[in-house]
Amino acid sequence: SMGQNGSAVIALQTALQKDGESVSITSTFDEQTASVVTGFQQKYKNYILTPVGLQYGTGYVGSYTRAKLNALFGCQNSQKPSITVLSPNGGETWQVGNTYTIKWSGAGYDTYGGKPVDINLLSYVGPNNYPVVMTIAPSISNNFYNWVIPSSVNTGAYIVRISSAVTGEVISDLSDSYFKIVATGTPSITTTSPLPS
Repeated sequence: SMGQNGSAVIALQTALQKDGESVSITSTFDEQTASVVTGFQQKYKNYILTPVGLQYGTGYVGSYTRAKLNALFGCQNSQKPSITVLSPNGGETWQVGNTYTIKWSGAGYDTYGGKPVDINLLSYVGPNNYPVVMTIAPSISNNFYNWVIPSSVNTGAYIVRISSAVTGEVISDLSDSYFKIVATGTPSITTTSPLPS
C-alpha cells in the first residue's frame, strides 16, 4: 500500500521490472509503483481483475495480483517449503497396542490450512537403509497424528517418514535416528524414589 517500504516492496518492484515495466527500485511504494502495478493488473486482467469483478487496475497489490506475480516470478515467499519430524525423532521406546502422537512442523508448508502429508513407518536396517514397512496414515492435514501401534508391527528399530501428499512435491523428513517398538507388556524400568536398602 502507498507509503509502505522495505524488502516486500523491493521484491515487488524487481518482479515488475522482470515483467518489462519501467519502475525504479526505491523500496518505497510510491505513486510511480502504484501506477506500474495498475498497468500490470490491466495486462493480466483475466487473472487479476475479472475474478473479482473489476474492469480497471487499482494499484492495490491484493491476493490475485500477488498470485500472478508468484506464478510469473515466485517472488513473494522465498522460504522453501520443508517438513520437520518432531516425534518420534529417535531414542523413544513405543509399545505395541498403545497410542502415541506423531508430530511434525512445516515451514512454508502448513501456513495455508495445512497441506496434506503421508506418514510412513520405515524399518531401520542400518544407516541409509530404511525399507518402507507400512503407511501409518495417508493425507493428514494437521501437524499431528495419534497412532495406535497395531499388533501386526514386529518389534524392532524403526524411523518415521513424513512426506508431502501433494502430487509433484518432493518434500519429506525422516526421524533423526531410530526409535524402538517393543511388545505389549514389555517392562520398562522407572525409578521414582530410592529403593529401600
